[in-house]
Amino acid sequence: MLRFLSIVLILLLSSCDDSSSLMGDSPENIESSSWVFVANEGGWSSPSGTVSMIGSHGEVIETEVLGSIVQSLCVYNDKLIVSVNNEQKLIVFDIDSSGLTNMSEVQLDGLSPREMLVVGNVLYVTSWDPDWYVYPYENGFVKVFDLNSFEVIHTIEAGIMPEGMLYEGGHVWVANSGGSTINKISPNTFAVVETIEVGSGPQSMIKNNSEIYISRTFYDENWNTNHGVTKISGYDSPVIQNYGSGVPCAGSVVSVNNEVYRTLPNNLDDQVMGGIAALNDNLSHDLSRKLGSYEQSNVYHVEVLDGEIWFAITDYQGINEVKVISFDGVETASYQAGIIPGDFAKWTD
Repeated sequence: MLRFLSIVLILLLSSCDDSSSLMGDSPENIESSSWVFVANEGGWSSPSGTVSMIGSHGEVIETEVLGSIVQSLCVYNDKLIVSVNNEQKLIVFDIDSSGLTNMSEVQLDGLSPREMLVVGNVLYVTSWDPDWYVYPYENGFVKVFDLNSFEVIHTIEAGIMPEGMLYEGGHVWVANSGGSTINKISPNTFAVVETIEVGSGPQSMIKNNSEIYISRTFYDENWNTNHGVTKISGYDSPVIQNYGSGVPCAGSVVSVNNEVYRTLPNNLDDQVMGGIAALNDNLSHDLSRKLGSYEQSNVYHVEVLDGEIWFAITDYQGINEVKVISFDGVETASYQAGIIPGDFAKWTD
C-alpha cells in the first residue's frame, strides 16, 4: 500500500483533555464484544485521515480527523496504536466495549512511520525519511518501543523504504520496499543478522506452513507499477515470480484454508473481476480458486481476520467501502468507511 511521509527521533507523550470529542457522531450506549478498526488514510491534499470502528452488531463509528495519512493500525491488549505518516506521530487509544477513550500522542520528529509489529511487550515501527526526494535512496530505520513506557529503546538501520514486517523463527523480518532485500533482525540484540535478496519491491509477508511468502510491488523506468511474489523455503534459494503491470499500492498476500492467496494483477481479461486467487507451486495465480468479485483497480488492501476475508475497496474518490467474504467466497457484510480505507486490526473483549 502506498502512503506517504512521517516518524521518530524525539518522543513526547501527551494526553488529550477530551478524548470523546474524537469519536465523531457515535451512537449512545454502544456495547460491542469486538471492534474491527479500519485505517482511513485520507486524501493527499489536506489532513483527513480517520479510523472507522465496526462493531459486533454491524454498527460503524468514524473518529474525527486524526491527521494526514493514517498509515497503519496495531492492537496490543486493550490499546489501539495508530501510525500517522505525514504527522510523524503515533496515536494511542484505550479500547473497551464502548469504543475508544483516553487518546494520547507519541509525537515524533525526523522520520515517517509506516507499518507496526508487536513482539512480546515491544513495538517495532518501520520508518522513512519524510523528504520524498531522499527516502527512495537513503536507508530507513526500524524504531523499537517499550510498550509499557512508549519510549524508544533501540533504532535499527534497515534497507531502503522498510515496510511490512513478520515475526517468524525467532526473528523479525523486515521488507525493504525501495530495494530488493529483506532483513532478519534478532529481537535479543536488535542487530540485522542476515540480508536476503528476494526481488524488487518487497512489501508484505506471511508465513504458510514452513514457507514465507513476500508480496512485491515495484516500478519500471516509466513509473509503471509491476507486481510479483517471492517464496522462501528453508535454505533453498528464493523462488521469484513477476506478474507484470498492476494497480499502484495493491499487493496483499494472505493465507486461506492453509493456502496462499494474493491480489490479482491488473493485466487480466476484461471479463475477469478482481479479488484474490490461490497461488500455484510456481507462484502463478490459479483463477479457478479466486475469491471476491470486485473491480481490481479498486482493491486496495486485503486481510484475513478470524476466518473472514476483509477487503478495503476504494476508487480514491467517492467509493470507500469494506467488504467481508467467507472462505467459500460468499459476501457476508458491506460497510461504508472513511477516505481511502487500508489497514485493519481487530480487538475482542
